[in-house]
Amino acid sequence: MYTIRPAQLSDVPAMAALSADGFLTDRNTMVKAMGPDPYDHKETMEMLLPGWIALDPATRGWTVVAVEDATQEVAGWVSWGRAGYVPAPSAEPFDHDENERKAQAEPDPLERLNKLSSANFKRWMNTKLMPPASGKERCLYVFSISVAPKHQGRGVGQLLAQTGMAEADKDGVDIWVHGSEAAQRLFPKLGWKVIGEYDLDLDEYAIAPPPPPDTKWGHYVFKYMLYTPKPKE
Repeated sequence: MYTIRPAQLSDVPAMAALSADGFLTDRNTMVKAMGPDPYDHKETMEMLLPGWIALDPATRGWTVVAVEDATQEVAGWVSWGRAGYVPAPSAEPFDHDENERKAQAEPDPLERLNKLSSANFKRWMNTKLMPPASGKERCLYVFSISVAPKHQGRGVGQLLAQTGMAEADKDGVDIWVHGSEAAQRLFPKLGWKVIGEYDLDLDEYAIAPPPPPDTKWGHYVFKYMLYTPKPKE
């Protein structure tokens, strides 16, 4: 059994470690971890999580952990963001086409992979997903979600996802997520719909072959997924 509770700063080391463990076999993360300045998922989470935990839950976002009752071990976590809950200044005009052209021109293949992924994410976020471009006044979104490998397959991901879905139902707002391959195994089962994809041929960017027995990294497809709140009775 698992209990959901608000995340605390003291949870950050365990949260970052389990997230890194969960992405050890994620092909996009493995490719990004190559090179002289490799991407470090654990280090990145250690940097981001304190800020997510410190957000105002009513207006900016919140983070919860799933704790195994028997061991009190953190088994997973999710960070949610809110948009449109407080007035925000109008966004400055941004040339997404030019941003993607610059990303494509990056000579370093690993840096090009990072920049292209970020450019696509920014285009979707600014032109389709976030208010006011979405046509909605408010929305929720997933910063990140992780379940420790040894706790996967036990319903932890569903428990975590439902903390945001319940809030979306209460507020009558959509939630979106930019989903990794692992996220794509969770959210559609809970009624989220795929609204877009971004396909990357990892062999164009990888600077070393994949672990045996594979000979190619293959394509990695990010999926943008949306949850629409249940009608209020």
